[in-house]
Amino acid sequence: MASKLGLLLISSAFSLLCSYHYCSASGRPLDPKMAAAATEFGPDPPYLLKPTFPLPGQDGDHLTPAFPFPHLPPLPKFPPFPFIPTMPTIPALPTVPFPPQFVDSGSSSPGIGNEGRP
Repeated sequence: MASKLGLLLISSAFSLLCSYHYCSASGRPLDPKMAAAATEFGPDPPYLLKPTFPLPGQDGDHLTPAFPFPHLPPLPKFPPFPFIPTMPTIPALPTVPFPPQFVDSGSSSPGIGNEGRP
């Protein structure tokens, strides 16, 4: 038990040390010769406004794929637009009249229905 507790304490101290190192290292620039970047407000510089996609007049910039696209089968023919798929209708069942219901007044079964009588 003590070895597990010691191992847990050492691993938590190591993770805390590593997280502190990475947090403090993230504040420093990677290249010491590079000056710290200041936040500037105002209009965006022109290099940020350049589109990353080719404009309609620049067809020469398109790259051809390195592999041929597979031939896809044609799409199936669908019925005309007004067609709306519906569930098939089930024929109505014939109506059968129910037999008259028998109500027991208590005379045919004397043990049932006389609970309230003294």
